[in-house]
Amino acid sequence: KAFFEDGGSSEGVGYWQYGLAPYVIFADLLYNRTNGKINLFENNKLKKIAGYPLALMLSKNAYAPFADSRENTTFIPGFIYKLAQRTCVPELRGVLDNIQNFAGRQSRLTYHLRDILWTKDSSDEMVPPLKISASYLPDLGVARIVNASSAVVIKAGNNAENHNHNDIGTYVYNVSGETVITDPGVGSYNRDYFGPKRYENLFTNSYSHPVPVIDGKLQQPGIKHIGQFVTVDLPNNKVVIEYSAAYGIPELQKLERELVLLSNGINLTSRYSFTDKNIHVLEEAFVTYNEMEIRAGKLVITGERTMTEIQCCTVLSIPVVLIVNKYEDESKQNGYNKVLKRGAFKFGGIQKVVELRFSVMVNVL
Repeated sequence: KAFFEDGGSSEGVGYWQYGLAPYVIFADLLYNRTNGKINLFENNKLKKIAGYPLALMLSKNAYAPFADSRENTTFIPGFIYKLAQRTCVPELRGVLDNIQNFAGRQSRLTYHLRDILWTKDSSDEMVPPLKISASYLPDLGVARIVNASSAVVIKAGNNAENHNHNDIGTYVYNVSGETVITDPGVGSYNRDYFGPKRYENLFTNSYSHPVPVIDGKLQQPGIKHIGQFVTVDLPNNKVVIEYSAAYGIPELQKLERELVLLSNGINLTSRYSFTDKNIHVLEEAFVTYNEMEIRAGKLVITGERTMTEIQCCTVLSIPVVLIVNKYEDESKQNGYNKVLKRGAFKFGGIQKVVELRFSVMVNVL
């Protein structure tokens, strides 16, 4: 199933375009050949599908890179203009910055010809101002909360999605056009990537995502490993996900992630409940492509325009260890010229029930 009833796709924005562009070409040919008698664009679901990239947008030209997708996507101009026109979603044209700068990732002549034909009159059309607002796709299991300068996109879903990564509870946090905390994005396509060894790749397993590691165990693949939104309060910039089933740990009774977007950061809370009396070890991870270091008991992320400080606000009598790992080889092997970093707070001696609260404060440089 490529698209849910809410218009969402688990494959990300890049595959949204890859799969939908041929349909738009065919539907337009059929419409013209039948003088409008057969109009495949007159479909309320297609209208929702057309708006999907707008629901995953973090800032101009940046999208949540869930599954096998990338944060930056080059769109095919003719396809975008035709889809926006036929589905009456004019704001979709706002995903194009400057039409002359977009040749499209598709190199086929048929796309380039349509770029010319379908956009030749576009210079006289008014493109609605691009507005990134709060959104929720309940069937897909993705929500976005926003304020004047930042956006968070967070996902629930399951671990058997198309182009699946084991990433329930992952999120991307963008401030003033710069992504501070990220999802790693697509890995390098090869035989192992689409075979039994898929989740041996750092980029597809949950270790490289901003989600917990519980007693050394990662999230598990499969349809039964799921997460669900229990609270989506868009006016108050608050979401809560329950995703204990993602790990397949029998004694893990509850795992909740609460995320609240503030004017200058986010508050992140994890709530664990175990049914046994054993001692558990938990890691709460934060992932970025910016520089990351440990400083005075905090994780510090430094980007080109932002500096972010992450600290644990829960007072505990148990040891807490901060970890930062840099994955130069893995990033290069997966086709990136930037280095993925993973920072974590590691808690030992956890029993029964615990609430871990984190403050993520951002200064714009």
